[in-house]
Amino acid sequence: MHYRATMNAFLNERDYRLPIDSYEDLLSSPLDLIINKGTFTEQLFAFAPAGTILHEIFEKKLRGKKRLQDYGGLAEGLKLVAQGKAIMYRGIPEIVFEPAYPCKLVDTRQPRFIQ
Repeated sequence: MHYRATMNAFLNERDYRLPIDSYEDLLSSPLDLIINKGTFTEQLFAFAPAGTILHEIFEKKLRGKKRLQDYGGLAEGLKLVAQGKAIMYRGIPEIVFEPAYPCKLVDTRQPRFIQ
């Protein structure tokens, strides 16, 4: 009886992991990426050195694409997220001294993917 109860509990366990948990997940996702225009986040991707994952994300998901303001603002962007059509990215700027970048703001602390 104990075995059955344990097996049943194991099979009914929920997995609450989000589908996007890293830059690699973001790059391979078919969903659109929505960020704010003219912000640190946009520059983080746009000025990333060639060959980095941030540069790949910019080229694949951001170059020539709409920004949050182009969708009509936060409410419209969140509707796309709720419909499973897009991901919104929010990063917290952190000053990092990195000679490969043309500026000092080069990374985010705990990137947030709104999905």
